[in-house]
Amino acid sequence: MSKQMLAALMALGALAAPPPALAEPAPVLLAQATPAPMPTPPPLTPPPLTRRPEELQADPMRAYDIDKDGTLDLAEVKSAAAARFDELNPDQDDTLDEREAAPVLQGEAFRTANASRTGKVTKAEYLAYVERMFLQANPDKDGTLDRAEMASPAGQALLRLLR
Repeated sequence: MSKQMLAALMALGALAAPPPALAEPAPVLLAQATPAPMPTPPPLTPPPLTRRPEELQADPMRAYDIDKDGTLDLAEVKSAAAARFDELNPDQDDTLDEREAAPVLQGEAFRTANASRTGKVTKAEYLAYVERMFLQANPDKDGTLDRAEMASPAGQALLRLLR
């Protein structure tokens, strides 16, 4: 309805008040609430997993000593070596070529570990090589490596295969 028609109807008395639709709307008070924080979306790629906390990397006895007896036995060393092999094997083909193995095996060490002479070190070959290095680092043949044995040149060579 136009304003002129509305005024005419009111003058005739046909309309006592403007229709509710045309009346001024009453103000609506809305409570101001703090909006809920938007959840942070997860990262597209998860952060890389680490086998051990940074503070343990400086102390291999604490980092690899699963049973916390102060020594490393062959099972503990092989467990750490298997995890390291998996880290070095991004294509997950269960073998390390010379490029993948370079952080831990180079030159003669790679050729020695590659018993099958295929040009790739399998996980079984890697663990067998780690076992040979463990035996060299364990001159007292007690089946465990203590701190002194780990500090020896053979122990340090073994440690390079685990880090």
